Amino acid sequence: MNIKTAIGMAVLAIISISFFYIHILKQDLKQLRIKKNVAEASLSICQNDKILTQEVSNDLQGKIHNLNKQLADIKRLRNNPACVSITVPPGQRDAGAGRGEPSGQDGIRAEWLYDYAAEAEQYRLQLIGCQDFVKKAWNRAP
Repeated sequence: MNIKTAIGMAVLAIISISFFYIHILKQDLKQLRIKKNVAEASLSICQNDKILTQEVSNDLQGKIHNLNKQLADIKRLRNNPACVSITVPPGQRDAGAGRGEPSGQDGIRAEWLYDYAAEAEQYRLQLIGCQDFVKKAWNRAP
């Protein structure tokens, strides 16, 4: 075999290998573009979900703030915080029970009822907030 043929075959082999590597690099670049597009789409979805979560959270916090304000207003404006149980007739009320204190064994304070009602309302608002979030997230799903 002569030197020109050997050099020609070597050059041909180098060119063939180069084209093969170029083909592999093109495939890798194509895969990287696909991964980049998926990552960008995922980031966009994540950012939209974050905005939705923030909106729902802000709405819920505003409602809870208003609820707490209403409760504070009710407690502040209430003249008689004592609530006498209906099982004890007014004439038989324990004379030792002061204003705002339980009136005997079955007595309860109105403030406790307000706190209990406010806690129940807060749970209701949280449930509604969660339901709104799920509805909004479901409606946005592709």
